[in-house]
Amino acid sequence: MIMEEEDLLSPEVTKNAYRARNGELAWKKEDIPVVLDELSKLHLAVLGGEIWGIHGGKIWGMLPMKEGVPAVYSWSVESEDNETWEQYMERSIRESLAAINDSKMEEQVQDFLQDKLYFNLSICNQENYRELEEKYGI
Repeated sequence: MIMEEEDLLSPEVTKNAYRARNGELAWKKEDIPVVLDELSKLHLAVLGGEIWGIHGGKIWGMLPMKEGVPAVYSWSVESEDNETWEQYMERSIRESLAAINDSKMEEQVQDFLQDKLYFNLSICNQENYRELEEKYGI
């Protein structure tokens, strides 16, 4: 989490979120379009995200798969050269929605987690993004 989501997002958006102990929020797939719509209205970009499995009050970042080894699913959206903030923000939201919809993790994880997948988003405003660029060269 780059920003404190709860301070930025409306109660309608945060009410369905899973709240981690450190304050990070994550949403079920069906809630993501509403979350992304609000981020767009607030001119916030999605730097990336990851899928969490929530089971037994714990966050499973390493998801047990039906086949093969456990996996972490994450994505990132980097800015492109000469891209304005608005262009990046809009593209980050589109690409994040595509990453979430294309993941199909509910079909791949073990049965006990299929309906317990949440999507954690790293969001950022333009000012914070500039600070990250200066500090880390992103």
